[in-house]
Amino acid sequence: MTDEKEKNDIETGTSTEFESDAQSAADDAVSKAKAYLNKEDEEGLSAQQLRILQREEEENRRVQKAIEGTKSNPAWFVPLICFFLVVGLIWIVTYYLTSKYPIPAIGNWNLTVGFGIMFVGFVLCLWWR
Repeated sequence: MTDEKEKNDIETGTSTEFESDAQSAADDAVSKAKAYLNKEDEEGLSAQQLRILQREEEENRRVQKAIEGTKSNPAWFVPLICFFLVVGLIWIVTYYLTSKYPIPAIGNWNLTVGFGIMFVGFVLCLWWR
């Protein structure tokens, strides 16, 4: 009877004895790791490990303080930069392909207008944080 049950468990992959042993071993390893890394359980750590933990905490505090002082741009700023750069490029390409559009009356000044629009995008890039 047990041979048939073991054979059936192996075929279906439902060996409860093996799974419970593996699961309990994994749980033990996880609980040991958590206890080892728990800051309340520092008496089990060596002096070097304590120094490493203190350095990490100090570094985290320093990074958090640096992040708090930084300024950032609004969400619309980068799309605005891209808009000016792309519109200027399209303006110049349109003039090169048609030789008179987008504004036929100004002729070669279309290049200046296109580069001016792109220049606005580049200036905005300088203000990006």
